[in-house]
Amino acid sequence: QGPFDFILIEGGLSEVPDAFFHQLQPEKGMLVTCLVSAPLRGEVTLFKREDYTVHKEKINDGYLPLLTEFANTAEFDF
Repeated sequence: QGPFDFILIEGGLSEVPDAFFHQLQPEKGMLVTCLVSAPLRGEVTLFKREDYTVHKEKINDGYLPLLTEFANTAEFDF
């Protein structure tokens, strides 16, 4: 039942789906997750929502296994 003040995603993501940002409080909502950029490489990242803008801030290097539910699926290109 959003909007939420804080969301913690306890797993790695390659990118955060916009749906999470829409669930944050407009003036003070925060989200923390680990953005994985390569195998065993990532960064713990804080996202802050201010009105309709989301600010991104690296907290520290870190790694969490990718959440398979949010993994990018390969698309077919011609």
